[in-house]
Amino acid sequence: MNALDTLRGLLRRWYIVVPGIVLALVAAAGVWTTVHPAYQRTASQLLLPGRGTLPEGATNPYLYLGGLTAPADVLVRTVGSESALQPVLARHPGVQIEVLRDPVASGPVVLTKVTADDDRTAGSVLALMVAANADTLKQLQAKESIPENERITLSTLSVDEKGTPQQRGRIIAAGGVGIGVLVVAILVASLVDGLATRSRRHTATERSASTRVPGGDPRDDDARDDEPRDDELRDEEARDEEARGEEPRDEEPEPAVDARTARHDAPDSADDAADVREDPDADDEDPALALRGHPRAGSKSAR
Repeated sequence: MNALDTLRGLLRRWYIVVPGIVLALVAAAGVWTTVHPAYQRTASQLLLPGRGTLPEGATNPYLYLGGLTAPADVLVRTVGSESALQPVLARHPGVQIEVLRDPVASGPVVLTKVTADDDRTAGSVLALMVAANADTLKQLQAKESIPENERITLSTLSVDEKGTPQQRGRIIAAGGVGIGVLVVAILVASLVDGLATRSRRHTATERSASTRVPGGDPRDDDARDDEPRDDELRDEEARDEEARGEEPRDEEPEPAVDARTARHDAPDSADDAADVREDPDADDEDPALALRGHPRAGSKSAR
């Protein structure tokens, strides 16, 4: 069975496929309305060098950000570790937190992402993470006994005031349910069509087997079954003529036999029929010569 046969089977079982499509759409819409979108908020923080590390007379720390990429990676690994995030996740279950160095920015920018089912929850967790990043950086430098004027600081660049809806989960859930229902409907339609086709073939086989002559060759019966019947040929010719725009031709009636001609040609009695069988030259006599009174015809009659 190829794709064309499968498509034809689905068209034959449209009363299963069409309700299946409607049911799939209804199920997908139901899941879409049931599953709520998630909300994501982000914050960006920039690492700045300490005043004591700037050249003498320099007043702009943004001109000396080149050496802060390594400290940014250390901070990201420390804050984003499971042990550091566990207290926050325990207080807010279901929240997703991601801390990484901003791949778009060329400087030492720390990017914090918080995703939650509620926008307000996402905002509160993001505020906790922004404060935790600054506290972790201070603890790391205090542990190394770095002077206050040489310590790196964090400057908050941006914090989202409103979360961005994340529809990916809803799309996956609704699409998965809709596709699943549609696949089930197509499988049911294909199964029903296959069973119906098999039943028709089995009935046709039993019918052809019942019409076979007992003791005959089954191959002859199969050959006779394959031969088209006269009525099928006539129907096919009529359809071809209608497709070409011609009117179907009527069958020519068989010529009627005149009763007088039949009585004239038939022997009058049993003796005449016997004479006809006994005369060997009767078949050679020309009817035209007999009618014209040809001598040859008369000689044969005399004999």
